[in-house]
Amino acid sequence: HGIDISKVKSTRLVDEEGIIERGKRYQVDMIEEDGVTYVFEIKNYADDSALEQLALRKRILEGAGKKVKLFVVSNLIEEKTKLRAEKEGVTVISGHVLEAEE
Repeated sequence: HGIDISKVKSTRLVDEEGIIERGKRYQVDMIEEDGVTYVFEIKNYADDSALEQLALRKRILEGAGKKVKLFVVSNLIEEKTKLRAEKEGVTVISGHVLEAEE
């Protein structure tokens, strides 16, 4: 995906604008390059909660005027979560997709 993974930094994001809760801190893995903030949710197993975490961080960063691109990086991801992520414009990088049970 053209991203130098060695540049990903784990940092604290502070909700300065009060988008969610003024002053609240969130852990975030990200890179800021060429005017874009790339945010990563890195999980062994990705489900809908990973997307919720990304959406929260995106709201805070966009509230601060940043252009944001989201990624889920996981060993395993549920099929329904992968489809939802792609529909929402999140790039999914995963080793295995767990098919939905019937």
